Amino acid sequence: MQPQIEEVPVVSADGARSRALAAPAVGEPRGAVVCFPAMGVAAGYYEPLARALAARGFDVLVAELRGTGTSAVRPSRKVDFGYADMIAHDLPSAIAEARRRFVGRPLHVLGHSLGGQLAALLLAERPDAFERLVLIAASSVDYRGYPMPARLRVLFGTQTARVVAHGLGYFPGDRLGFGGRQPVGVIDDWGRQALTGQYRLRGGRIDHEAGLRRVTSPVLAVSLEGDTLSPASAVDRLCAKMPGAELVRRHIAPAWATRKGDPHFRWVREPGAVVEEVAGFLAAPA
Repeated sequence: MQPQIEEVPVVSADGARSRALAAPAVGEPRGAVVCFPAMGVAAGYYEPLARALAARGFDVLVAELRGTGTSAVRPSRKVDFGYADMIAHDLPSAIAEARRRFVGRPLHVLGHSLGGQLAALLLAERPDAFERLVLIAASSVDYRGYPMPARLRVLFGTQTARVVAHGLGYFPGDRLGFGGRQPVGVIDDWGRQALTGQYRLRGGRIDHEAGLRRVTSPVLAVSLEGDTLSPASAVDRLCAKMPGAELVRRHIAPAWATRKGDPHFRWVREPGAVVEEVAGFLAAPA
């Protein structure tokens, strides 16, 4: 039986609207998973992942990050927001929608790249927001966590993006081929963390570094062989911020990785190896 996909409206706490992908589990549900995408990647891209997780018995909701895809918010000189806005308004609203749709299920979060960082930061604020966290190719952007010469590229690229964003009033990633169109706030939070190694969010309500150290939830962190945007060393650097978490760390090499280029985004289209790890982790006894 093929998993069914539908679009469902999600209204954030501040009124921002978007449409998420929802896929009910095939067979008896084993739990619910809310997925948060990478920077600039629309929820629709994750349909193969949603289908694969649903086929393994999980109810799935793939949320849209603010400013991307079906989001009614469009970054511009007049429309700005940062990590703290998404953590305060968007992530909790998507999780609440999943709880309404998938009543009584254990609820977990899977975050890809930036989506994983945001999910971890939500746990830093609200340790009871969900049960288990899955990080796929989600890393600290601290340039020190990258091998040379990528370290220099990360430092130069992130700080140049900040200059461009401040100069234009937004970051034109849709024209530059990286990250999609982003507001100054997101690029500032991203670039500041790359430069300092610390999550000091514009408008943040708490000390997120201290909050991360208090996380005790089960966490699965998966890095991918050949991933240049989130190499294993950078993923480890994010994991190190959560020393109290029940960490399961995996590094996998998809069979297609060497012949289809960088797997940072590609894994979503052929998610079998990743879903195998995720399903095992989420189904394991507490």
